[in-house]
Amino acid sequence: MNFDSSSLPSELIDFLSSNAGAPIHFDRELQPNIEVETVEFFSLDELFLSTFTVDSYQFFLNYGEFDEDPELQYEIPGVSLIKNCNDYSPEGFLVFFPALSAYGSWDPDHQIVRTFVHFRLPIQEPALAAYVNALWYPSHATSELLRPWDDPRCETFSVAQPN
Repeated sequence: MNFDSSSLPSELIDFLSSNAGAPIHFDRELQPNIEVETVEFFSLDELFLSTFTVDSYQFFLNYGEFDEDPELQYEIPGVSLIKNCNDYSPEGFLVFFPALSAYGSWDPDHQIVRTFVHFRLPIQEPALAAYVNALWYPSHATSELLRPWDDPRCETFSVAQPN
């Protein structure tokens, strides 16, 4: 889906205007617990809107949210910000969720979204490395699990039954 980047926060527009296409290398001496060591951000004209699935089964299985799984999947619209990284597909590593006015990450294996509570741009490299690597080390980045069934910002999101 095409995306109008003018609706992004001004600090994100400034950050991408300054950093798009230039690899950012994270220093393992400053952040020893990282999987992703190098990232490259999309330019503003390369951004696109995607949907990121949140599956209630993972909350039932891993977080004890429900007595039984309600079998719901929510489609959360977001803009993935990282174009390339070392050794992994970067989709979902760092996402801006316009309807939530929040940054976060999406775990494709577990189909959960974490929103980053204190993430602001510009950001220094050690903190950026912690957020980019939050899928592996969630305690290193202040975050909250998105619970779309409890969040009024998600009332208009698409909901489906898993196949």
